[in-house]
Amino acid sequence: MKLVVFSDSHGQTDEMRLVLTNEKDVDMVLHTGDFGMDLDFVMKSMKSKIPYKRVRGNCDYSSPAPESLLFEAEGVKILMHHGSGLGVKRSLNKIDYYARQQGADIMIFGHSHLPLIKNMGDLYLLNPGSIGWPKGAGRTYAVIEIDPDKKKEIKIDIKTFP
Repeated sequence: MKLVVFSDSHGQTDEMRLVLTNEKDVDMVLHTGDFGMDLDFVMKSMKSKIPYKRVRGNCDYSSPAPESLLFEAEGVKILMHHGSGLGVKRSLNKIDYYARQQGADIMIFGHSHLPLIKNMGDLYLLNPGSIGWPKGAGRTYAVIEIDPDKKKEIKIDIKTFP
């Protein structure tokens, strides 16, 4: 299973559209907030049948999206939260604790606009960075690949928008 993960698009939809056009065999698309409705727009304008999920960020004032979302993909528990209420710009302690409380295997968050993959042994912390307003690393997104034949064999990459 292949998941493409965006965060902090802040109205920059062309970049997401190009990523989704170029990435092959995408099974699901995720957005961790701050203009998560950009993903709605992109998926509808592309007439995409790919399922997608999003959570609300601190800039998504009237969004009906949930603040947090826990779901399973190929036996892997994935938790999404924007991270703004969990102090991710200062420390990863709260988000790590929150993910472990929820039993997550992968904790996906955004807010800082800085890409991060941290393997904590039984938990991955993933921030795809920002596809809209990058800080230092350029416009980034993440790709998660889960091998359904090898339960919980997880590969995570941060990619820079061309």
